Amino acid sequence: PVALHISAEKNCLSDGGVRALVAALGSLMQGAVAYPRYISLFRNGIGDDGALALASLLIFQACHPGCGGKRVLQELHLSHNQLTAHGAGALITAARNAPYPYSHGVAKVPLWLRVEYNNIDHRLLPLTKHTHCPASGQCRAVHCARPAVPPVHLPHLDFQNFRSS
Repeated sequence: PVALHISAEKNCLSDGGVRALVAALGSLMQGAVAYPRYISLFRNGIGDDGALALASLLIFQACHPGCGGKRVLQELHLSHNQLTAHGAGALITAARNAPYPYSHGVAKVPLWLRVEYNNIDHRLLPLTKHTHCPASGQCRAVHCARPAVPPVHLPHLDFQNFRSS
């Protein structure tokens, strides 16, 4: 299968466009034609429904023969959208239940999930030191500096449009 690198930033996709994209990707994965390695959808007006569709894609790849190992979504960029803790939490939970951390050579690597500048109250997310890494310091998209590698890297999570009172 071909690894896809999808860059659809600033396209006004919204939730409906994400659902259509996920359906098309599911068909490609089902036919063992291609799989998404990188998806960048920042500044698209995507809300929780779009995040739920993308979470289903993470779960689908975990259940589908031919996916796994390096044939997984490695990076998902959803910054500057309209996600709340509900949508972001669904993505984190899906990554926990999917093949993350994935194998990259001898290393284990979390999903690189960018969700900064949304409407996420991170206090409502299902986060523990075992579920995510803030991806600071020496972490990169294909490397986690932690000895016990969690399923998700969440760089810049504290930068949100949401402000708690």
